[in-house]
Amino acid sequence: MNENLVMISGYASTVMLSFSAVYYFLLMLGLPLAKASWGGKYDILPKKLRVSCGISIMIMLLVIYVFLSKSGIIAGIMDENTLNVFSWLFTVYFAFNTVMNVLSKSVIEKFMMGILSAAVFASGLFISLWGRGYNVNI
Repeated sequence: MNENLVMISGYASTVMLSFSAVYYFLLMLGLPLAKASWGGKYDILPKKLRVSCGISIMIMLLVIYVFLSKSGIIAGIMDENTLNVFSWLFTVYFAFNTVMNVLSKSVIEKFMMGILSAAVFASGLFISLWGRGYNVNI
């Protein structure tokens, strides 16, 4: 069961992070979709924050790689210790991200991005606990 749950979590996190990366790409292009990000302060992001979107996209791609590799869906080039560290680091990041999204003044960010980051956190938790190279028996 754990193996199936880990693989489902790997695929689910990939879909969710891909959705988020596309959204950030559209923000980076200057489309007026920013009410669901950055606290809902902007309709169109200023140029400095667009650069941050580009950096966020690269990080999301790394998270996708780590979660797919840790869940055993793809063969990774990282050793298992490094993979474990990154997997837990990203899982903790998404826990923090969920809290920050829920505390946002933007209702759209609070619910849309809050739910998305909570789901990625849950997926990352399953992957970190039961994925390749580190298994916790509960």
